[in-house]
Amino acid sequence: MRRQHTVRKDLRSIVSVHRVWIVLLLVVVGISIVTRLSYSNLNVNYEQLMQIPYRVGPFSVEHYQKQLEFVPENKPSKLLPTAQLIVEGVVEDKPQLSYQSMLRAVRVLHVYKAANSNKGAHELGTVKEGQVISVYEPLALEGIPSERVFWGSSSYQLGGVPMTKGNKYLLFLNPAPERQAVLHAYMMLDSPFSKLALDDEEVVLPQSPGLVDLSFNQLSNVALVAADETAKQLYLETRAQLIKSFMET
Repeated sequence: MRRQHTVRKDLRSIVSVHRVWIVLLLVVVGISIVTRLSYSNLNVNYEQLMQIPYRVGPFSVEHYQKQLEFVPENKPSKLLPTAQLIVEGVVEDKPQLSYQSMLRAVRVLHVYKAANSNKGAHELGTVKEGQVISVYEPLALEGIPSERVFWGSSSYQLGGVPMTKGNKYLLFLNPAPERQAVLHAYMMLDSPFSKLALDDEEVVLPQSPGLVDLSFNQLSNVALVAADETAKQLYLETRAQLIKSFMET
């Protein structure tokens, strides 16, 4: 009898543990669904999306030099050989949130390089002038619904800001991983110089050091947020050299 009682007790314990795991699984699934729906709603409500602040870490000489020490392939001289697609294009749309990135429609004005690649399912060599391509801007949306902020990642980690609709840019791109919702999209290289404004966009300096929260209206026609005048001049000089090298080809 004691043995049977022990077996029943063990079985009840196993069932209880399974119930706990099932409840936890349902909670996780529920949170995932709510989060996904919330992000989808932000795509629909453009005004709500634009009210979320963008938190940016300014471009500084110190941080840029440290980045190059750890990732030497991010040097400006590496952009040409590394990028599989280099285009001059104009941004045509309002931003859309997709897979924790901003998806933008860019009309190609000039193709400087379109190397065929076995990476990804699409042929880069088919990109032509006049074509509209999808480009991911590296922005991550974080926080609970009442305290959400956008963060710049990848090429936007050092002062990078979203592109302005109607403005022209020189873009250094590679194929983005194929995703179910958006096929044949591209992503910028990790360098802060993988997106270069060709219009008269300004480099702004924050009023205080450290991270800065800006609205999307404040980011219109802004090329970069720099930590100080030295960083601003380094960025402007490097940008001018890169643009000149392509405009002369």
